[in-house]
Amino acid sequence: MAAGWRRVRRVAAGVEIWRVRDVVSPGPSSHAHEHVQRVLVNPANERLEGTKCPYFPRGGPLPVAEQHGWTSGWGGMEAGPNMLYPAQTIDGRVHAEGGAALREDLRNLQAKANGAPLELGSAVRSSAPGRLADLGFDAIVHVAVPFCDEPEAETLLQASFFNGLACAFGTFSDASEIRIVDLPLLGSGARGFSRQASVMALSRALGETKVPTSVRLRLVVADAGSDDAATVDALANLIVRA
Repeated sequence: MAAGWRRVRRVAAGVEIWRVRDVVSPGPSSHAHEHVQRVLVNPANERLEGTKCPYFPRGGPLPVAEQHGWTSGWGGMEAGPNMLYPAQTIDGRVHAEGGAALREDLRNLQAKANGAPLELGSAVRSSAPGRLADLGFDAIVHVAVPFCDEPEAETLLQASFFNGLACAFGTFSDASEIRIVDLPLLGSGARGFSRQASVMALSRALGETKVPTSVRLRLVVADAGSDDAATVDALANLIVRA
């Protein structure tokens, strides 16, 4: 078993709930001698830029970019309990592990779209270069997750789950024998949604999604403290009813 990964519930055919310390890490596999393809659904921003600031407030807003690379808009705010560092976010970790090769891949994807940002709730797939490949990922699905105070935020969050899953399920080659999708609770970190709101959006999206029989969908709950067990229970109950 990979360090920090614990399967806590099987909730449907091919759907499991896992608790993890670090989503961007080697996952467990009991099929060491079979070809495994693994995809991570990454909560990203519309520009696919990763986390460009040294720290930023949970739920936004992001600071305003000015000339010469300076930023403003925080009024001198210091890093505090409601501030996040890039290493504390999935997107920050993905960009750190993917390095320059991932940034180049994402720039190419942006160029194909004539530089237009992703629409909120939409998804795009990239390679998993650099250390991401060493961690066992074959592709990354980047989803433009809304901030919690966006108009129609809950609808957009549900679309983020739905489109992220659809993009991930379309990734696998016929050669793969084991197909794994790791899906975290989108929006419940830097974007400021509660875990309960993320769980509800995920369960609704799964109610509209057919998980291919060839895919293992791992719903990943990052260890966060005392509400982990309640989050798992709520997620399992809603999925069973979906």
